[in-house]
Amino acid sequence: MIATSIRQDLLEAAVNALPPGELSAVRSAALNNFSASGFPTTKDEDWRYTNLAQAVAVTNQWLEDVATPESANEDQHDTADEQHKITGQIDACWLIIRNGVVDN
Repeated sequence: MIATSIRQDLLEAAVNALPPGELSAVRSAALNNFSASGFPTTKDEDWRYTNLAQAVAVTNQWLEDVATPESANEDQHDTADEQHKITGQIDACWLIIRNGVVDN
């Protein structure tokens, strides 16, 4: 079964791990708002034909990867492998832009 909600503990840890600054208050407000409302589901009229279950599953996987100590070191990851881990789970056409340049 595909998850339909984001793991709140991992989301809070990811937001709290971001560097402090002027956006900290905005991030906290956004986290509180998202915690209250969550992802829309197919029961919401505007999202009736859009199932976000796969996006939620990818987000949870990404949050779990960020939470693991191994992912703290960027040098350990091959960019192509990381990209495929995310994009390979969803059947879609992808346009990847890195530093303002379309990546082949």
